[in-house]
Amino acid sequence: MVSASPSRSERIQGLAVFAAAGFALGLGLIFALERVGAPDGFVEALGPVFAFVGLCVIGVTNRAPNLPDFLVAERAIPPLFAGLAFAATAAGLAASLLAESDVAGAPSWRGVAIGTAFAALIVAPRWRRENASSLSDVLATHFPAPPTKVIFTGVLLVIAMLTAVAGFDLATNTLVASIGSSRRVAQILVMFALAASVAPGGLKGLVWSDAACGGGALLILATGVVLALGKTPEPLAPVTSAWSLAVGAPGAVTLPAEIAFAFAAAFFFAFAPPAIGVGSAGQARGAGLIGLILLGIGLACAAVALPFVGALAGQSPTAKAFAAVAAWLPALALARAGVLGAARSVGIRLVTAYARLAVLSSRRIALIRLGALFAAALCPFAAHLRGFDEARALYFALAIGLAFATPSLALTWIPAASSRSALVALATSLAVAIARVAAQGAPSSGAELLIGAGLAGGVGMIVGVAAALFFPRRTRRPASPRSDPFIDVPLDL
Repeated sequence: MVSASPSRSERIQGLAVFAAAGFALGLGLIFALERVGAPDGFVEALGPVFAFVGLCVIGVTNRAPNLPDFLVAERAIPPLFAGLAFAATAAGLAASLLAESDVAGAPSWRGVAIGTAFAALIVAPRWRRENASSLSDVLATHFPAPPTKVIFTGVLLVIAMLTAVAGFDLATNTLVASIGSSRRVAQILVMFALAASVAPGGLKGLVWSDAACGGGALLILATGVVLALGKTPEPLAPVTSAWSLAVGAPGAVTLPAEIAFAFAAAFFFAFAPPAIGVGSAGQARGAGLIGLILLGIGLACAAVALPFVGALAGQSPTAKAFAAVAAWLPALALARAGVLGAARSVGIRLVTAYARLAVLSSRRIALIRLGALFAAALCPFAAHLRGFDEARALYFALAIGLAFATPSLALTWIPAASSRSALVALATSLAVAIARVAAQGAPSSGAELLIGAGLAGGVGMIVGVAAALFFPRRTRRPASPRSDPFIDVPLDL
């Protein structure tokens, strides 16, 4: 178990208090400017601009000076802040699924909720227990053959870029609607916010920026709840309505769709970074529990506050600015996970990590930073492609992950599974997916897309398990290192 020193913990808590106080003062400044008669357009734009500056400052101040800090944040993220980061990413996922799109059909919110809880309490702590720095490390360690490494790098790169495009497009649309800027200006702001919060600090910058996004959005929503409770006749009625909508009428969502959404969310790569940055698997599970609680509180606050704030948005520029910031921050968290995931799509085999990482570690940091910058710069161009709105891009990311990454990640729980088993599972999933599209045509909704991907992934996993049992690995799999190769063994930096 890795824990932060008392001086480091005090520094972290001091910075968190300072950031929270600065954000609260910024919100108060926006309110004060409206009261003194500042132009409405200036007040409305000040919220996202203030959040942009704050995120850039957080990203730069969390610059990682060495490889352990850059890849795993030295396993020193407190569970509370990791939980905030998890909640922000989950909120970004929900917001993208809610976005208007030509992808017909409503998502299974029960499936998403079950999958998110499973990711927080079971799956993400599992990856932390393996001392990985990303999901690509898990796959590279368990299936080290060159063909599987190349395939998994490509699969994870595509999934991460689609996720980045989904969050990027949602964040851009939010800025355009809130501050009335041109789409090009909004894209530039989002691109710089992503680059500044990921490239300098890697996973450390991502988790702290996500925690700030989660805390900022929760503070705004709590303020809206306080105002709504005093001025709305039935302030809790939206919570009941939202719950009924999430649960859905009996038969409104099919069981296959709920299962597909649950597995897609459970193994979604964007939920892993907060768990990877904490000190142990137990802390990762605690962070996941905190994240689920904060997410539930945030969604309840949103159900109460957003109708009230939305009604005021046409009359009060402050309300419009607050609503824009609360919607923009989770979208950035989702995009940020995609940018770092794309930069970290090449995995590190953990059993030989120290021997490899101790050589030219500064060069490795530079290459990952370059990859993050390239991914952030590519998002505006990818968002212009036909059919790549935020919801469609996210559905494709979830579907590709469900069909190809999830079966292989599940195979890591089977000791006999080898690179050959993973290749068999991948080939089977691809064949089933092609056969389904040839027989039934392209899916007409996001739910159908995930059901098809779940079918392909499920068959691939079954065949992969059978291959592992009937043709087990010839040599014993090297055990994952008991010591953390990123922390316990000091790298020569």
